Amino acid sequence: MNNEFVSEIAKAKGLGSSRSGSSHWFWQRISALFLVPIYVWFIISFLYFFINPEQVVGNILYNPVCFIAFLLMINVSLFHGVLGVRVVIEDYIHHEFWKNALLILSYFLTFISMISISFILIVNFIANI
Repeated sequence: MNNEFVSEIAKAKGLGSSRSGSSHWFWQRISALFLVPIYVWFIISFLYFFINPEQVVGNILYNPVCFIAFLLMINVSLFHGVLGVRVVIEDYIHHEFWKNALLILSYFLTFISMISISFILIVNFIANI
């Protein structure tokens, strides 16, 4: 097909925004806003680690409120990270097969990491109640 006879709409069809990036942008910002206070808490706890390491580790791993905050920090960080990896893959991988394969792999590995880390920490928490 000769491109000089194709309308501008036909050239642009499939190339523009389909508004699918807006939810990705939204969740990236929400997860970042959620992580700010949790990381402030974690950094302050980490600074206290040098004063009394046993108390800080015991507080984070065995106090229910701190444990939930720690678990949320890990899972939301992984979610935020996979959203960032998605942007990098979509921007720099141009072959559709490899782009889709890497996106699926990144989401799969993130999901497995979230499940396994959460399971291990929860089992440890329950075993030491």
